Amino acid sequence: MKGKYQVSQNKFYSNKLRFDIFHNNFSKHKKSIIAAAAILFAAVICFLLSDMIFGIMTRLHIGSDFTEVRQAEAAIYFPDAGNAGCAVVKTPNAVIMIDCGREKAQLDIIAMLDSMGIDTIDLAVLTHPDSDHVGDYENVIRNKNVKRFVTCEYSDISGNDEYCKIKDTLIEKGITPEYAQKGSEYIFKDTILKIISPNKIYNDSNNNSLVLKLEYGNMTALFAGDITAKAERDILAEGADIGADIFAVPHHGSAGAVNEDFFRAVSPQIAVIQTQESRFLPSGEAISLLSDMGCEIKRTDEENGVLIFVEPIFNVQCAIQCAIRNAQCAMNARCEFFTLDHNFYALHKFIVVVIKLWYAQIIANCALRIAN
Repeated sequence: MKGKYQVSQNKFYSNKLRFDIFHNNFSKHKKSIIAAAAILFAAVICFLLSDMIFGIMTRLHIGSDFTEVRQAEAAIYFPDAGNAGCAVVKTPNAVIMIDCGREKAQLDIIAMLDSMGIDTIDLAVLTHPDSDHVGDYENVIRNKNVKRFVTCEYSDISGNDEYCKIKDTLIEKGITPEYAQKGSEYIFKDTILKIISPNKIYNDSNNNSLVLKLEYGNMTALFAGDITAKAERDILAEGADIGADIFAVPHHGSAGAVNEDFFRAVSPQIAVIQTQESRFLPSGEAISLLSDMGCEIKRTDEENGVLIFVEPIFNVQCAIQCAIRNAQCAMNARCEFFTLDHNFYALHKFIVVVIKLWYAQIIANCALRIAN
């Protein structure tokens, strides 16, 4: 019994010795430990605080009247243009028009833009030169203040008559058409349009469509033009980041444009199909797959156009996401800038990081004073 007591007593003194050593070390390095904890705490707080001010966190909301775009801070509108492609993106920093298709005679693109309060288009994009995407662009270029016009390289080499008319109008208005390459970015502060594809010239117009990824805050949208499963497989093989909240389903939802791996890689919250119901469009394959994926399907022919509001919000998860993104953008500054806006964007991100470090220093200094 005495032996067991002795063992217990030895364990007690051993544990007490360990505690005393820990206590002495903690006392000796108390200030350093508190300083490290304060800096860690400051880093978390400053990242969240700065993104309350500088980060854009968003959520999506379906609207009903496209004229509401006039008052909206940010929105994407897909008009009911029949089996044609057309989208208008509005953010505080830019108005972007993606295609100008119009297969419905009653759709007046100019009147639509007027109702939305849009006089200036910062970037007009023609994904490819097919008539259901060219549509009314010549009229828009003549009647609106189009600052830049971008299309695929195929538009220029195809000899398409409709694109030739647009090109003549652009030159007449003093606008030089730009031919986008994969990896190009068009940046208007926090509104970014990235070119995902094509990376080569295909032998058909549809697969030469520009595939575009729009980023505004933490909202993303993918516009896939009229690409088919062939181009979709190529994009997947290249490892492109195509995940998006909003998905403009390619080629009006036709069966030939359905590649399950591609659709699941996009994994959208909302899928928009610009179509006019017919025997083949939209295809059962597209509807079935999108339904199985659990995304909300919106059809322009059933909704009389689809309006999606991008509403700014704040929550901790979004703030952390924006903080990480801001830091990555600032730390991974590129040497080549595609536009003047890109320079301002990079400067903005640099300032954000400086302010974050300043927050951290202030909080850490306050913690050290308390510790002393």
